[in-house]
Amino acid sequence: MIKKIDALLQSLTTPQKNYLPPALDYKIDAKLLNKNYQVNWLIPPKFNFTATELKAAQSPVKVKMTVIVSSGIIAKVERLKSTGSKLLDAKVIDAVMQAKLESIPMVDRNITYSLIHALEINNPL
Repeated sequence: MIKKIDALLQSLTTPQKNYLPPALDYKIDAKLLNKNYQVNWLIPPKFNFTATELKAAQSPVKVKMTVIVSSGIIAKVERLKSTGSKLLDAKVIDAVMQAKLESIPMVDRNITYSLIHALEINNPL
């Protein structure tokens, strides 16, 4: 048992070669890195506001969405500019979370992008 522990300690204290990551046979084409994409709503947000709530809206709401590229699913929504009503803002965020954008084909499923979008409450889309 002591010999095994000594061997283990010896291997831990022995200097190791510098690690070089393996060369990958695939690389992202540099032309794709700066490419702009235009996406549309696949499932637009559905708003359900009462007339009283609409009267409380003082300005359009601006949100920042984090979108999973390969599926178009909206993973996170942050409010950047309020309508002036916390209830209305919460309803907008819930509706946007239920919505879905078009996916971008042939992209790694783990890549996300951020999108800032202003939504008019009276005419959201």
